[in-house]
Parts: sequence; structure tokens; C-alpha cells
Amino acid sequence: MNQLQNRIFFFFACLSMVLGALGVGCGKGTAPGALQPENVGDKTSKRDSEYILGRWEIKFQSVNVKGVGSFFVPASPNTGSGSHTIGAIVGNVNLFHLSDTNFSTPIPTDGILSYGHLDIDILKENNLRHCGANHDAKCASAGLRVYTSGTPGAGLWNDPENYGLPIYTSGAPIGLGVGNAILLANIPIGNLHVMKLCFFTQSSCEATPQEAFQVPISVDFTDAAEGNYYSTLVVEYFLQ
Repeated sequence: MNQLQNRIFFFFACLSMVLGALGVGCGKGTAPGALQPENVGDKTSKRDSEYILGRWEIKFQSVNVKGVGSFFVPASPNTGSGSHTIGAIVGNVNLFHLSDTNFSTPIPTDGILSYGHLDIDILKENNLRHCGANHDAKCASAGLRVYTSGTPGAGLWNDPENYGLPIYTSGAPIGLGVGNAILLANIPIGNLHVMKLCFFTQSSCEATPQEAFQVPISVDFTDAAEGNYYSTLVVEYFLQ
């Protein structure tokens, strides 16, 4: 394990939710139900000029999302030698958590339907040096984004009809893949030493509990063909 890996403890959380058939039209629907969440890894992801520090995948169909936890690495005190020398080693803190408390799954009917919102309710990172050729330079900004994956095209996908129902966040259609992601927020790092949730919500950092960052989700079922629909939402916290 190299020096960078020793500094970084990363939490990868994958939340899987699986729906049977999602019937659309004439009052058809499915009852809620979900599988247990699955952890997909323990390493951060690097994409050229950026570093992904938090990632949630949600298989988006018509069941309630179930969240998983996060972790905290406490500081490790280390007293230096010498009668008047005091030193300390602070461990890496990487917290990123998505809550489904306010996320709901309506029975599909005609029109644009709200699924409520996903809440980023925990976010803190005290190592902002993940950029540059050696991934040890201070990054310029921190961001949150959402996109879909796992389908041939964007939206809630119908294979036989080969099209997707638009999925929106705050009125903007969510694209397929990271290249078509919706940037939810971007914070310049500048002289900051840590990144906190309150920077994204522009709320008081002293408040307890912290105000959550909301990601509203809606789907346009207008004139939707009968059939099964599926997609995967990806919410990421990243530095670049």
C-alpha cells in the first residue's frame, strides 16, 4: 500500500434496489419492496483530472431506496520527542452519505410524477490533495453531480420500445453517463483545508443536525407505453 493509499480511507457505497415489473397506464403498478444494500468496493475512483470520493448507485425502479452507513476515522494523537514539543497525526476523514427518507415511489400515471428527493445528509473530507499527475496536489474545486447508467440511452428505459422516459432533477433532464451529468453544485477550494456539507447547502456549519443537500427526482410518464422500465441513478461527490 503506497503513501497515498495510507492517507486515504474511502467509502464506496452501492445501494441496489430491484423492482419486479413497473406497469404503466390504466392503474397498473407494483408494490414496494427492496433488497439489502451491497458494498461495491473500498477504493476511490480516478478519472484523469478528477478524484471521486463518494459514489452511490441506485437502481431506479418503483421501490423504496434503503440506505447504508458511512464511517469515521478518528484522529490518532502522537506526542513528539522533546520536553516542549507536541505533535499530532490527524487521520483522514471521508464521509459521504445519501438518505432515502424523503424518496417515494408513486404508481405511474400520466404526467410528470415526483419521486420526492434524495438527501445528502453527511459530507466531510479533510484531505483535498488528490489532484495533479501524482494525485497529491491540492484540488481546485469540489462538486456534486447526478447521472444515469446501465441503459442504452438516458432516462427510465423501456427495452422493447427502445426509448427512455425523461428523469429530471430541479427541472433539468438527467443525462446518461458522467459526460452528460447534471452538476448539482461546485465549490471552489481556494484556501479551504476541509470540505463540509454546509458549504454546499450554504447553511450554518454550526447547526445540529446539518441541513441536507436535496436532490429532487421526477419522471415524465406523459404518453408512456405500457411495459417495464429501468435505470440506475448515480450520485457522486468529487474533487478536480
